[in-house]
Amino acid sequence: MIVQTLFAGPRWRSWRVAAAAALSTVTLLAAAGCTSNAVIPAGKGAISQGNGNKFMIVNCLLPAQVKKLGTQLTYLAPRRPVRTSAADCEIRGGEYVAYDRADYATALKVWLPQAKRGDPKAQNYVGQIYEQGLGLPPDYVTAATWYRKAADQGYAPAQINLGHLYEKGLGVTRSPTEAINWYRRASGLKSNKLMFASAVAAAKVSQSELQKLRRQVSQAQEHAERYRRQLTHVRKTLAAKEGQIRKLNADQKDKQQLLDLLKQQSPSAKRDDEVKRLHGELTDYKQQLADSRQQVEQLKQQEHHYDDQVRRSVDAVNAARKASPPQIALIDPPVNATRGIPRAELQPAVRTKQIVGKVNAPAGVQRFTINGRDQALDKFNLFWATVQLTGDVTPVNLSVLDKQRHEVKYDFLIQSPRRTAPAAPPLSTAGLHLGKFHALIIGNDDYKALPRLKTPVNDARSVARLLHDRYGYTTHVLINATRYQILSALNDLRRTLTAQDNLLIYYAGHGEIDSVTQHGYWLPVDAAVDNPATWISNAAISDMIDAMQATHIMVVADSCYSGTLSGEALPQYSPALPVVEQKEWLQTVMGLRARTVLTSGGVEPVLDTGVSGKHSIFAQAFLSALQRNKHLLEGYALYRSVLRAVSDSAAALNTQQTPEYAPIMHAGHEAGEYFFEPV
Repeated sequence: MIVQTLFAGPRWRSWRVAAAAALSTVTLLAAAGCTSNAVIPAGKGAISQGNGNKFMIVNCLLPAQVKKLGTQLTYLAPRRPVRTSAADCEIRGGEYVAYDRADYATALKVWLPQAKRGDPKAQNYVGQIYEQGLGLPPDYVTAATWYRKAADQGYAPAQINLGHLYEKGLGVTRSPTEAINWYRRASGLKSNKLMFASAVAAAKVSQSELQKLRRQVSQAQEHAERYRRQLTHVRKTLAAKEGQIRKLNADQKDKQQLLDLLKQQSPSAKRDDEVKRLHGELTDYKQQLADSRQQVEQLKQQEHHYDDQVRRSVDAVNAARKASPPQIALIDPPVNATRGIPRAELQPAVRTKQIVGKVNAPAGVQRFTINGRDQALDKFNLFWATVQLTGDVTPVNLSVLDKQRHEVKYDFLIQSPRRTAPAAPPLSTAGLHLGKFHALIIGNDDYKALPRLKTPVNDARSVARLLHDRYGYTTHVLINATRYQILSALNDLRRTLTAQDNLLIYYAGHGEIDSVTQHGYWLPVDAAVDNPATWISNAAISDMIDAMQATHIMVVADSCYSGTLSGEALPQYSPALPVVEQKEWLQTVMGLRARTVLTSGGVEPVLDTGVSGKHSIFAQAFLSALQRNKHLLEGYALYRSVLRAVSDSAAALNTQQTPEYAPIMHAGHEAGEYFFEPV
């Protein structure tokens, strides 16, 4: 089922093997209360071994509770659905079917009865089941219906999920304004003075065209998956048949040796009978070998056919994606898109503003302009442009034309009063309680079956030291961790962290994204090339994060991570806010669950060694940004700093690498943000 090439060179952090189905790697954090920099050489047997599947999150249906009403009536309450580890479900006498999400029917069996009784959490999970498909094509219309039931009850994760459907036009008519309204409701920013400022993504495509493109991609994906399954079956059959041939050859050799020995003995009736029998068996062996070799040739022809069909299907998926119209993603400044024309509010008397964004044009960019003037894009299609502010309000127009003649425009206003005013103070948490900070840091470089990497262990140790010494984190470091050790550590965090905790998960090591499904995986040091059961999927990591009680969780992955929302679901801090409103904004956002991920390079391979040779270019940018910081820093501001540094370093090394930052899909995100504050 391998459909991509292997980057065997030590420079590449991303191991490019797109396999049929796979599971990837993850990260875990330390126990609360300790302030040491605990380093566990995970590959040296620090934790007892196992396959780790018992730590996976499952849809668990707990037994009915026996309740008593008064002194006479005893009855059974309805069975309760929960999302917990398989081991915990077993201990509590619950029922579950499969690891890593299960399937459509069994997941609905767990959550649908509770959802029908009006439970918003269950309604949100039912919406996710329909959105994900779980073995069937996604049903976005039904997903939107269930999300709305929960969203109308004020359940923030459902409001985020419903906003995402409106943003993408899945199951509902695409409406960026409606999406932002739902994101704002999830954020709890009720004051008219507090905007829901965020990144924006502008695209122009009709609903019918959108549905057509989705059907093309979906059909190509289904064909690719079907051929992959057939290819896997043929390869297993081929391996078994080749094993049978080896055994027949060995048995034939033994029989021939025995026959040769018998022929050296004196003639006798018994000897002659045995020689005759062996001749017959050898004739049978020759016929079986001939038949088996013919079957092997047929299987190899089938393998070639299905392998070719997989490649054709992958090409069809990529071609369908390339037909998508262009999109403009505005990274900075954050804009408020809910009051008429979107606007970005700056401090008074600002004369210029740098506009940062990215153009995504699968067909290629023909022309990009800002306020009618051609604007150059770098090799990653990023733009960094300085706009002169001409008055209290300056209009900005972004326009991109792709090579298929699709054009997308985005207009917004930059507001900066001309009056002079004292500079706004940096964000401060005075009077606010951020809680305890923990970090699980994993550095994997000594792989058993994959190319060895150079910098992950050094990256992990440096990140742990910085977070502990400068930011007061309780750190837990896993060096060369196996699948069991990583899942076990995550499970410990799920059991021990509380709502008063913040968690950072840092992973450096091999990762993978499947080219057809876009599913991402992390690979522990015991990952096998052809055994998906030894990997850990991003979906499994997201499920474990969803089950944790910590209010704010950020995954920092110097590898790939799939399954994210867009930057529009993140409320961003506006520097124009007065001190009083800063406090209100912080207090609101800090009270919301945040589940975000900062990745080193999207889906492309990322460099293992940067210019310095000591760290990857992503790790160096991450470390430098946190070392320079002297005040409260929100996750998106960290991302902007890392983005520029990584882009510059990658360009100097003549390679492509573009960091990304977004909420994690279906991990319980509630429009919160992650924060760093120096001790």
